[in-house]
Amino acid sequence: MTPPARIPLAGPDVWTGAEMAGSTRWIRTLEAAQRADLATALPALRDRPWDRIGRADLPLPAWRALLADIAHDLEHGCGIVKLRG
Repeated sequence: MTPPARIPLAGPDVWTGAEMAGSTRWIRTLEAAQRADLATALPALRDRPWDRIGRADLPLPAWRALLADIAHDLEHGCGIVKLRG
């Protein structure tokens, strides 16, 4: 019995570390409004256990488009995202 032919993997989720080291497609730089949202929201959560923090505790209006982009890239893109700033 002949084994089935191997089909090479392809797509945005197939990459090597060397390829990603030379790429910026997975890097997002935070804007001033996004950093300000975090600076406003995080102090109130400082002593709260992480498993008791929900979406309502982090109103991040400046993050809506970025979070949608990140979710898409994690599910349908390269599968990793680096935040800067």
